[in-house]
Amino acid sequence: MRRLYVLVAHALRTMSQCCWLERLAVARPPFVRCWQMLFKKELHIVNAHQNTETGDLIGAQRPIRNRAAVLEQLRQDLVVALSLPNSQPGQADLDSLLETYQSLTPQILSQIARKLRDRIESNFGKSKALFEWSDGSLIQAMKEGQFFLLDEISLADDSVLERLNSVLETQRTILLAEKGVENSFVQASDGFQFLPP
Repeated sequence: MRRLYVLVAHALRTMSQCCWLERLAVARPPFVRCWQMLFKKELHIVNAHQNTETGDLIGAQRPIRNRAAVLEQLRQDLVVALSLPNSQPGQADLDSLLETYQSLTPQILSQIARKLRDRIESNFGKSKALFEWSDGSLIQAMKEGQFFLLDEISLADDSVLERLNSVLETQRTILLAEKGVENSFVQASDGFQFLPP
């Protein structure tokens, strides 16, 4: 067990992929927890089964939730961006605020903080959309440079496993065609590791 621990720890340090035989699977949970503690990483675990879909791993389009909260945040950001300090929270009408904001010149817009403008644009898009992309555990782990374990990988359908081929190659990338054209290419961050199944 010590030899196995050292070999896999070395593989994780060198960002190499590794796999072990099913007869050693009884030792997997303690080793995974040890690696997690050793490398101080978050561990994303998905238990595969015969009905596991690709969307369970990479994510999917989901209905936008909390639309009222998105609209309220948009209204508050517009009040701040338009510098309306005398405006009471319930007074400002969202439509009139949007109309005023959209009529601003590029010079005035450039004076508004970039982060605030980005949040306004994002929430404006969410207010008009019915669905939004929600990253799955694998994509979250790739973006954050964390560990990912697909437990009971042998139970997953072949089409699901084929979708993961590019993640297991040396480039460690995936193209999220289901997401659309914006930000659909994901490159794994340093530290991401697909742990041995």
